[in-house]
Amino acid sequence: MQTYQLYKSFTTSTNAGAQLQIIKAGRILGVQWAVAQGVDSGSGEGFILEVSLVPIFQSTTNDARGVVSVVTSELNMVTSGMAMSGLNLFFPVDVPVGAGQLLYLNYLTVGTPPNATRATCLIQVR
Repeated sequence: MQTYQLYKSFTTSTNAGAQLQIIKAGRILGVQWAVAQGVDSGSGEGFILEVSLVPIFQSTTNDARGVVSVVTSELNMVTSGMAMSGLNLFFPVDVPVGAGQLLYLNYLTVGTPPNATRATCLIQVR
């Protein structure tokens, strides 16, 4: 089993914010997300993150064929101030990958962009 890590701190929507190359052909068996988001306004602030085989954000597109895993979060405050939102989730998947294939971390802001979103994604390949 090989574990790969994608990491990026985002402030705006970004395609291919981070990428990695698969060393040996196998199957992605799991994706773990550890994400923190800083929020400081009264409007809805959120994000959608995806691990994808394609370097362009696809999670809001019908019939997207390259998405491996997606997480989303939104936090709406009714007053001014600062709040933190976070998640730590594991998702089992079964996706074949070839040696040399690239995986991408794509990010889309929802509503007012958050101050910052820090995303760590661990990908297990066997």
